[in-house]
Amino acid sequence: VWLNRRITDLRQKVRASEQAVEFYRTEKGLVEGKGTGLYSRQISEMNSQVILAQTGRAEAEARLSQVRSLLETEGGVEAAAGIVDSPQIYTLQEQESEAQRKISEFMTRYGERHPRMINAQSELRDLKIKINSAVLSIANGLENEVKVASTRERNMRRNLSQLETRVLNQNREEIRLRE
Repeated sequence: VWLNRRITDLRQKVRASEQAVEFYRTEKGLVEGKGTGLYSRQISEMNSQVILAQTGRAEAEARLSQVRSLLETEGGVEAAAGIVDSPQIYTLQEQESEAQRKISEFMTRYGERHPRMINAQSELRDLKIKINSAVLSIANGLENEVKVASTRERNMRRNLSQLETRVLNQNREEIRLRE
């Protein structure tokens, strides 16, 4: 009889303790136990995303640096146009080659002062200006890409820091829960 009363009392205490634990878990956001909570998985995923963002930023900076260094050299626009993967520049370069072919043809056929020759030279100058403009536009686009990638990386690092803070808080709450 005594043992049955004791078992009933202990069952009620266990039930009350389990309810208190569940209430504490809910109140403190402790989704899972055993140290493998939701935040820990999010930190792992966020670390991977930060690494990818860092790599993307580094690649963008490398492309920008390469284009900038080519632009600073003599004849750099032509060199930069050669490394920039742009359908617009490719088309303009084809048109430039065609204009140069025309100039060579007109030079032997008509001479320097012929109206066709003058038009062809004007066309070539216009194409070179367009290529320069397109290359500079792409360089500006690369600068923007670097800024966006840097901002993305910075935001991810901030999110990672916030998650790490949450995990520290969660670990403290887990300790209190175990107590």
